[in-house]
Amino acid sequence: MELFNKKEFVSFINQAQQIVESYSDDFDWMEDSETLLQQYKDTVDMMRTMYLALTMDELKPKETTELIKQWFYDRKLNDADPFRQLAKLQEESGELAAGIIRKDDLKTKDSVGDITVVLIGICTQLNIDYKECVEMAYNEIKDRKGELIDGVFVKEEDLK
Repeated sequence: MELFNKKEFVSFINQAQQIVESYSDDFDWMEDSETLLQQYKDTVDMMRTMYLALTMDELKPKETTELIKQWFYDRKLNDADPFRQLAKLQEESGELAAGIIRKDDLKTKDSVGDITVVLIGICTQLNIDYKECVEMAYNEIKDRKGELIDGVFVKEEDLK
């Protein structure tokens, strides 16, 4: 069962965007107009992100990666310190561990997605190709042999 009607959702987003744009001229008299206007814009941006997340199955991985990279550029995170994103990666890894420990599938899926976004962001900041990194990793493991020990795959050369 569909949780929402996509056309209605898009219409709602467009209406909200129009409201935000109309407020940009009407808020001159308010002391916190810039803050309030930014909150409205952030809300519209969040709604667009929600819609994108809800329709993600319609996107191909390459398109999603490009959208994530653009998200980093739009927020000027592409020039930020990658060590900050590394700290974010550690935070998201902790959330992934919590999701797995609690057997919370939603939290686990959200954390895997968040980790992927952070990794793409780090690649964007370092000007390296995320897809190339994944392909390199796969090429390194595709023919790897080893054993499963206590639930962990140990590569053959580490067994000696």
